[in-house]
Amino acid sequence: MINNKRVFFFRKAHKWLALIVGIQAVIWCLSGLYMTAVHIETVRGNHLVKDLPLKPLENLLSSDLNLKVNEKYYRFHSLAMVNDEPELTLFSDSQKIKYNLRSGELARPISEQDIADKAAKIYVGNGNLQNIQLLNHYPQEIGGKNRRVWRVTYDDFLNSTLYFDFETAELIRARSDLWRWFDFLWMLHIMDYDAREDVNNNLLKIAATMGLLLTLCGIGMLFYSFGHRKVKQVTTLSLLKSVHKWLALVIGLQLVIWTLSGVVFSLLDKEKVSGRYLINQQDVVRPLLELDKLKQIQVRYPAIETVLTHSLLGNPVYQVNINNERIMLDSKSLEPLSLSESTVKLIATQRFRGDGELLQLSQINVQSTETRKYQLPLWKADFNDAESTSLYIDAKTGNVMGAKTDTWRLFDFFWMLHIMDYGERNDFNHALIIFAAAISCFIALSGLLMLFSAFKWSDFSLWTRYRTKRINLNSREGELVTIQANKFMRLLDLFNQKNIAVRSSCGGGGSCGLCRIKVIGNCDVSPADRQFFTETELQQGYRLACQVELCESISLELPARYFEQLK
Repeated sequence: MINNKRVFFFRKAHKWLALIVGIQAVIWCLSGLYMTAVHIETVRGNHLVKDLPLKPLENLLSSDLNLKVNEKYYRFHSLAMVNDEPELTLFSDSQKIKYNLRSGELARPISEQDIADKAAKIYVGNGNLQNIQLLNHYPQEIGGKNRRVWRVTYDDFLNSTLYFDFETAELIRARSDLWRWFDFLWMLHIMDYDAREDVNNNLLKIAATMGLLLTLCGIGMLFYSFGHRKVKQVTTLSLLKSVHKWLALVIGLQLVIWTLSGVVFSLLDKEKVSGRYLINQQDVVRPLLELDKLKQIQVRYPAIETVLTHSLLGNPVYQVNINNERIMLDSKSLEPLSLSESTVKLIATQRFRGDGELLQLSQINVQSTETRKYQLPLWKADFNDAESTSLYIDAKTGNVMGAKTDTWRLFDFFWMLHIMDYGERNDFNHALIIFAAAISCFIALSGLLMLFSAFKWSDFSLWTRYRTKRINLNSREGELVTIQANKFMRLLDLFNQKNIAVRSSCGGGGSCGLCRIKVIGNCDVSPADRQFFTETELQQGYRLACQVELCESISLELPARYFEQLK
């Protein structure tokens, strides 16, 4: 026998939760479909630009190069090709100076024409250049930093925009309406309508929890919803309910996973997930400008693309980049540096700011879920703190790439389930999740439409809950039972209240047709009655108990034992 009270509870909770968070559930599904269907690389605008190969530095550090600068007061920052010109960047205590090594003079500022030329080289869209502007700060769509930036707009149908660095003319970001739509939907998805970045806001926590309860109640209803009578007349509503139910059966578990993982994401502090709070930040110690050493570097490595400075255990080092290879040089001897295990141990203990001690070091040469976004080879430093932290250190540069903790591992596990990528945990644009997201949209939209038939006006009046009237129930044999019942109660509600076992697998929704009774005399016919009874049966008085509203006097054809329970 179907547990009517349990089914009633699931249905009642499901419809009220849907009333509260139904619109947000639709937003989650629609925004999720957009995020999965439009590839993230396209959203980021990578299809609008092409990569230009890095040019090796020209051999311009000749012995007769005379920079008008006192080497004692300036520290080396970088040496690179900037806007097709070899540029040396220096630092002092109060200023940054850039030199053009071709002329030996101060590098000229980037001009509007430079930006136009650079944009023409990398833009591969179909639009024409519309405008070039120098902005005093980053727009919100690229982070909102208080720094100057060049903006180039095009007149294509996606309103494509390229942003270039004010000092180097390097491309910062490419944006289009695809990104703007993504960003708008992300705002709605995480319910942060201001900064669009807080995934731990209280509104989201409440909504996500209610969304989880909504899906759990829906799954609870599924267990009882497949025992029903065959409909005699198919209506739009009955068809909608049937498709809603069967699609929920297909992806119901994934709906629970999505809402459960959403709750987990909203509760896990994003700073703890990132692990950044466990890494000591270090100041970059830059070497004094020594042109002779830069000349030696260029002689030894004629194909270099950039020379940068880093710090290693408080000492300045040069980083030479050649065809994606990184070579670290001692700033004094210019000899290549190789990180020994003892050096890595010192780096790990100095950079870790947690409470634990170093347990072990291990070399990583194969990608794993924890290292999927890092460049190999790596060193892994495990600590015995409460979070079981692992620091990942670049085996060539000594840079700390990141920290992975138990909080991150929990997040990553649910992230895998959320995006349905059970291998690399990185792809949320694959066919499986797009298919599931599309089905979820239909479920959410159809559920929202069905809400209009699930409620009646009396459901929204608190006063009606306490308004009762005397109801006379008559049997065919003439037995009379008088009870006090809620004015707006339906017959199935009364049976359920009195523990009378009338079958129902839909909890009173009028979709299973199991709560069949016979009313003696006139009784209104509901649309749900017409689905399950022929015209002859309706004339004979057959009705669904969940559709019969109590009136002051109603005659029923029921077994005598039911009237005993009603007394």
